[in-house]
Amino acid sequence: MNEEQKVKLCYTVNFEEVPAEISKFLQKSLDLNKQVVTGLEVAKQKTSVDNVQFALNNVLEARAELIKMDQVLEDVADLLTGYGQALEELQQKGLDSVAKAAETLKEGKDAGEKESDEEA
Repeated sequence: MNEEQKVKLCYTVNFEEVPAEISKFLQKSLDLNKQVVTGLEVAKQKTSVDNVQFALNNVLEARAELIKMDQVLEDVADLLTGYGQALEELQQKGLDSVAKAAETLKEGKDAGEKESDEEA
């Protein structure tokens, strides 16, 4: 089998660990980027007639690394999208909780005012 077969992995981490996981993926992307730059710098230096095949191999390797980097960045984008949505949901739930608490306090205050009016 000449072509690499890709498999999507899924795993679970605690919500608080998501930013660290995203950072790991970003670091992987940065490492791939360094490999691409290094390969292209070598190819640039080896573009003489005697080294055409060597330069071509480095360019092809750089392209393969760019594909890997794109896949990693796609995963990062998916993670950031999901994490952002989860944060929005938590924020909304928090706002809903604050609104419910405020409503409960208001209802309690209104009930207390009605009792005061009835006593008067």
